[in-house]
Amino acid sequence: MNHKEWCKKYYQEHREELLTKQKKYSEEHKEQIKIYAQQYLQSEHGKQVIAKWEVNNRERIYERDRNYRKVLRQEVLTYYGGGKCACVRCGIDDIRVLSIDHIKSNGKEHRQKMKDEGINSIYRWLKKKGYPEGYQTLCMNCQWIKRYENNETRNCSHVVYV
Repeated sequence: MNHKEWCKKYYQEHREELLTKQKKYSEEHKEQIKIYAQQYLQSEHGKQVIAKWEVNNRERIYERDRNYRKVLRQEVLTYYGGGKCACVRCGIDDIRVLSIDHIKSNGKEHRQKMKDEGINSIYRWLKKKGYPEGYQTLCMNCQWIKRYENNETRNCSHVVYV
């Protein structure tokens, strides 16, 4: 039996004991491990390993990011929908038509502020800021109705009036 086979056999026979020791060590040295990992990831070799992994796992990364955005959007819409992922005016719960509405109709200024901060997702911005007040979940029909009722469409050059 060569060394590699012996190690594999030993691990199989003592798996639980080894995992327990490893877990205990990780808990006792959490900060040291974190510092080491950060240093490694910032090193030239660490950057190369990450870059290679990202190239080989591009689809996995895209899928993970899509899932994150989907979950984040639902989380934010639920928060601003009063605990339900639904329009606060009409109650429709089809997530495809729901969006965040600026209650004070200051979306243009807010988008510029987000752009200045380097954030292009209102959902990420709202979560990062701890869900500030002044927003609500509306469906697109209710958004347009609100704009019409508040006479907000007069400032839009792309809207045709009849």
